[in-house]
Amino acid sequence: ENDDLEVRSECSYSSRSSSSSKVSLALATARAKAKAAEAKAAFAQKEVDMKVRRARIDAELAAMEVEKEREAAFAEAAALEEALEDNGDYLPRFTDLAKFLARSQLITTGLTKFDDKVENYWAWKSSFSNAVKGLELTEAEELDLLVKWLGRESSEHVRRIKSVHIRHPAAGLKMAWDRLEQCYGTPEAIESALFARLESFPKISSRDVQKLRDLADLLLEIEAAKEDRFLPGLSYLDTARGIHPILEKLPYHLQDKWTSFGFKY
Repeated sequence: ENDDLEVRSECSYSSRSSSSSKVSLALATARAKAKAAEAKAAFAQKEVDMKVRRARIDAELAAMEVEKEREAAFAEAAALEEALEDNGDYLPRFTDLAKFLARSQLITTGLTKFDDKVENYWAWKSSFSNAVKGLELTEAEELDLLVKWLGRESSEHVRRIKSVHIRHPAAGLKMAWDRLEQCYGTPEAIESALFARLESFPKISSRDVQKLRDLADLLLEIEAAKEDRFLPGLSYLDTARGIHPILEKLPYHLQDKWTSFGFKY
């Protein structure tokens, strides 16, 4: 009987020891996973910051490339005029040729196509206006360029206006720009497009780093638009009600971090 008691005691101790080891192992595994998740989140934030810096650099390089092409075209035109300034009656003809060459180069290399996205309209218009500035285009020529460099939907607006004002291109050009700004350039239209993109953005899982980057890029785009003060409706996102739907799209661990951060204020 004593032997039986000793065996039972040893079995009970072994069982308790085994259970304790399993609990310790589970706790260690959980801590390791938590540290790994925290490290991944830190690296994800660094990747987002680097992507934003890279996007800004790419945008500056693209703008510089357009400006370089424009300056090169005008330098070529100026060189032609200087070389031919002693040719008397032939000068106007060669000057027209120089301007034609400058137009051709800019039209083929200095313009980008509008993607019909409301939030990109003003950036595209600025690029288009800078590219054709100083080329002395006629209203009819500018209308032709608009049709060529607009998107599928926006070009249809201008194409219809152009056909109605075929004999009065100046009036047609003014109406075309007015129509484009009504459809794509009003603050209400841009705000609506940005809010729609936010609303339709899916909820992000803890492992979906790419979606987290995409949301960060969208929020940076909205922040830049807010700072421009052209879109006053975006100030709604500075309220608790406005920011709540955005927080709900974040992984739970980031929601907890934001809650802890918000309590400080």
